[in-house]
Amino acid sequence: MEALEKLVAKYTKVQLVRAKVTEVSGDVCTAMVSDESKTFFKVGLNAVLTNAESKKLSYPKVGSWVILAVIDGNTTANIISFSEVDKTYFKTGTTVSEVDAEGHRIERENETLREALNDLIDEINKIKVIYGNTINVPEMLNIKTRINKILK
Repeated sequence: MEALEKLVAKYTKVQLVRAKVTEVSGDVCTAMVSDESKTFFKVGLNAVLTNAESKKLSYPKVGSWVILAVIDGNTTANIISFSEVDKTYFKTGTTVSEVDAEGHRIERENETLREALNDLIDEINKIKVIYGNTINVPEMLNIKTRINKILK
C-alpha cells in the first residue's frame, strides 16, 4: 500500500480548493471558488457517480463552504470536507437510510420503519382485555406521535 501511495504522489498532483456551494442537483453540486475565480460544475458528492447499488452521500447546504479535491488541474472535483450538511443518504442493496432536518427515514424493500411501527401500534390499540387492565390507547397514540416526529 505504501508503494502505491508513493507512486500516486509522484505522478498525481491534487489541489485543495475552498469553495461555496451554489447549487445541489441529484448526486452533484456546483461550487464557486472562494475568490470567485472559477466555478466547478458537477462536483462529485461521491467518488463514484454511477454506483446505484451501494452508496453513501452527504449533501452540502446551498451557501455552505466545502473543500474540493481537484486532481491534475482537471475541471472536475470531488468534495472531501463540508462546513454544513443538508442531508445524508446511505443505500446498500434494498436498504436505505436518509437523515435530514425533518427526521430519519429507514426503508427496506419499499417499506419504512415508520409505517411498520405505526401499523404495530394500531394493531396493539385493537386489543381488548376482558379481565385486568386494557391497553392505554391515548398513551399508545402519544407514543405513535413521538415516533412520527423522529422518523419520516
